Order: sequence, then structure tokens, then C-alpha cells
Amino acid sequence: MKSVLRFLKATILGGLLFLAPLVVLIIVFEKAYHLLHRITAPLAANLAGVEFHNLVVIFLLVFICFIFGLISLTGPAKRLIAGLEDKLLSNIPGYTFIKETGAGMMGLSESSTQKVAVALFDDNAQLCFLIEEMENDQRMVYIPGAPSPWTGGIYIMQSDRVKLTGLSYGEALTIIKQLGKGASKIKVSCKLS
Repeated sequence: MKSVLRFLKATILGGLLFLAPLVVLIIVFEKAYHLLHRITAPLAANLAGVEFHNLVVIFLLVFICFIFGLISLTGPAKRLIAGLEDKLLSNIPGYTFIKETGAGMMGLSESSTQKVAVALFDDNAQLCFLIEEMENDQRMVYIPGAPSPWTGGIYIMQSDRVKLTGLSYGEALTIIKQLGKGASKIKVSCKLS
């Protein structure tokens, strides 16, 4: 019974962690859409009609995203973003993982700081992400659930039980989401020495 409750809790929490950023993104775009709709209403009154007005609003929204994307590539913006992430956002549990997972899912980040590894157990091995090298020849790893990488467990393991795979973050996410399909790309021995 405990395992069923643990599974339900982990699954619901994983769903929440998956949906929360999407809901926030939808709300932000909806607010921006309505604001731009009001701003462009006088222009639309003189032009073709509702469909055209909606296209103008959507174009402006995409254009604004493009401009802010260009701004985010500048040095000062990168420093500001890095500072915000370092001082504020990194204190939110799971932020870094969620950010990198989202970027990996959209194909935006192949140069993830997360290293993909295999955690070796007595009679099996699991795909994992190396979180940190620790003292005493140990490693902190995150072993994601499948098919959703949003839930999983954090483990401290002996270094000889964690082998780097050479897979990219995006490749690992694809394997996890496809319940192991494509795991033949893993080119490390999954046997304990």
C-alpha cells in the first residue's frame, strides 16, 4: 500500500512540476496577447477586420519575443540572467533540472551542464544524471522516472558505480520518454568490475 501511495504522490508531483511552467507560460502569453490586442485596437478599426487584427497581435508577440531573444544574447543580459539564476532561481528546488529538461525537450541546449551516466546496481543499471562529484570517492546522481523525467530519486553512490555515457542530455531525455528505446546508443559496460 505504501508503494502505491508513494507512486501516486510522485506521479502527481511530477505532473505538477511538468504543468506549472506550461501554465505560467500560457498565462503570460495570454496577458501579453490581450494587452497587445487593446493597443492595436485603434489601428484595427481602420483596417480589414478581426482576423487581421489577431494576426497583427500574434506577429507583434512573436516580434517582441524575437527582440528580447536578441537582447538576451548580449553580455549585460547574460550576466543579469546568470545573476538571477545564481542568487534567486537556483534556490527553487528542481529549477536547474526543469530548465535544462525544458531546453533539452525543445532542442535548445545540447551543451547541458548535466552529464548523462549509468548508475550500476548489483543486478541492473539505470540511466541517470551526474549532479555532483563528492568527497570520499562518491557521486550524487539523479535517477529520473520513465516516461516522465520530472520524478525520480537522488542517490549518493560510489564513483565506480557511476559511468559516464557520452550521451547528450537531449538523447537521454528521448530514451527516458520512450521507455528505453534507443538505449543501444549507450556505449558503456553495465557490469560491475
